[in-house]
Amino acid sequence: MSDPLKPEFRLVFSLFINWFNPYGMKQSGKHASCGAICTVCHNLPVHLHYKVENVYIAGIIPGQCEPSSYHLNHVLCPLVDDLLQAWSPVFQLNHSAFHPFGCLVLCALIPLICNLLAAQKSAGFAGLGQVEGKFCSFCLQTAAGFSNIDPSSWRQ
Repeated sequence: MSDPLKPEFRLVFSLFINWFNPYGMKQSGKHASCGAICTVCHNLPVHLHYKVENVYIAGIIPGQCEPSSYHLNHVLCPLVDDLLQAWSPVFQLNHSAFHPFGCLVLCALIPLICNLLAAQKSAGFAGLGQVEGKFCSFCLQTAAGFSNIDPSSWRQ
């Protein structure tokens, strides 16, 4: 049970990971792939979630190509360490405007927002060609059953 003088404050964040070409998407143009890792606090009112001043840029991944899953894990490691520390009951504010005696702060990362390729690298989903004959990250449909278009018959 928490101390009434030190109330508990829970924060929920989402994680956004994606890569983009800083030179634009032209067929004949330069090709590079920079990555962005951002978090957004969902305790704010909905109309404030994605305002520029409320988006935390946790990292920028420079480079000529997207990092492998192995390298992305190393880039995400400091953020994961910070979130693990922020979930422990040791993470307390000494005082704030509304809580002069301090409060316990617990932070959680709930949704991962990214495209399928970024989800494969950041969350460990299987990708195209990762498992023999498997082409979907979410179901057990195989390449042999590619002509089956009845989703109710697919194994989840």
